[in-house]
Amino acid sequence: MFSAPLPPRAADDCRSAWRVETAKRLAVSLPESLIDDTRPWHAVVSSRLGRTPLAHHLELATLYRWVQQTVDSLAVPLTVASTAADRWVTRACRLVGINPLRLELEPSDGRPSESATNDSVTLQNSFRITSQNSKVSRDEVSIMLADRVDVAMVRRGGTIHRLLLQRLALNEPATVRVLVPVEPWGQPVSPGSSRVIQELIDAGAVGYCCHWDEVDDNPTKNRNGINALGTASTIQSAAHCKFAAHQLLNHSDDWLIHCTRGRQAAWPGQSDDQFFDWLLLSAPHAVDLSPLATLQRIVSQRQLIGSGRTTRSGRPIVCFSDRPLLDVVGQRVFRPHLGRWDAEPFGIAIRKVAAQRMGAQPVIYFDPKKRSAEPPDLSNTANSDQSWRLQPVGKTYDWTAEREWRLPTAIDLRQLAGDEAVVFVASDHQCGQMIDSKWPIISIESLQRTWRSTVAT
Repeated sequence: MFSAPLPPRAADDCRSAWRVETAKRLAVSLPESLIDDTRPWHAVVSSRLGRTPLAHHLELATLYRWVQQTVDSLAVPLTVASTAADRWVTRACRLVGINPLRLELEPSDGRPSESATNDSVTLQNSFRITSQNSKVSRDEVSIMLADRVDVAMVRRGGTIHRLLLQRLALNEPATVRVLVPVEPWGQPVSPGSSRVIQELIDAGAVGYCCHWDEVDDNPTKNRNGINALGTASTIQSAAHCKFAAHQLLNHSDDWLIHCTRGRQAAWPGQSDDQFFDWLLLSAPHAVDLSPLATLQRIVSQRQLIGSGRTTRSGRPIVCFSDRPLLDVVGQRVFRPHLGRWDAEPFGIAIRKVAAQRMGAQPVIYFDPKKRSAEPPDLSNTANSDQSWRLQPVGKTYDWTAEREWRLPTAIDLRQLAGDEAVVFVASDHQCGQMIDSKWPIISIESLQRTWRSTVAT
């Protein structure tokens, strides 16, 4: 049986009393203006998304929908600085055209908080609060002070998980909603996450599911996922591909190798704000994060766009290796500090003379401890235009083994003739997925078979 709703005045008084009681329990001093605020506070909380927010596009698209629902219901989005959801809630609010109620929890000893020193923008509706209890966390303030809590993602055994169970155990006058991912959207839900969601629902939370019509942001694809621009004439003959494989094996010094990577963040050339807005505004759909998908985009757009993630200056560059292709993919290792493999069995090989024609040059390796040995015409102070060629030799890994070449601009692949590039994928069956290629397509599997047959004879 549902109780009758309280009159507006009584509901406001009850909300103010609730905030005073909760603030007292958290040893937090709230300004009078917040205690008397008649609007409901709706918080969106989440566990950390890790290095790949793209893998959580369902959660972020739902977060944006929750912010919209909050505004439509005349409530106010609540966020606490430096929590996992803060940057996303703040950005979603800006897209909607409002400021969230943003609290900054400062240490009780008067020291500046981390959020106060790191935030580049101060919101108009932002308040700094302190707690006399040093054990009170930012997540606790967000979860316990809100009139409603929406949970985008929660990891088993984490802080958010523990605090939500505490909140539900108090039988407080608020709702807790938890997102229940529905396939095929996003990443498959792990058994551990499913158990957490069910545990919260059993404790009184409300399961929330979003259903979107499937949206494909690539209009050149048909319903089968095949690029509509591709035609039968773009599929290379077996003889043509076999000749390209022999060229890569027998004349490896004539080629530069560029490996594509799976998408973890924004596309090269896409700003962080553009990427974040796409995650929030796009209806979620099944996203292919694989290196093959990246390669398909490169071949379709006929363009290689550089990244500045690993350069000292941050200048975008396109990287190649002067090593034989089978060495590049056969000796690849995982780089923990980058969270990725240093090479993938997907990419494009370009004839060295063609790459040089477009401006590619070999990297200049140097020892930072021996600055005097650095070529003066390539130093950062002498000629900054060439600084993109400089690469420290490394401490734990000898980077000279990469035999790297670089090009400090995007590469217009339309400049390459049909015999000046070769597209490579990992397996034979993936060759058929590269429909829109003007260059031969080979697989690493076929290249290895050719190499073994050559060695055997």
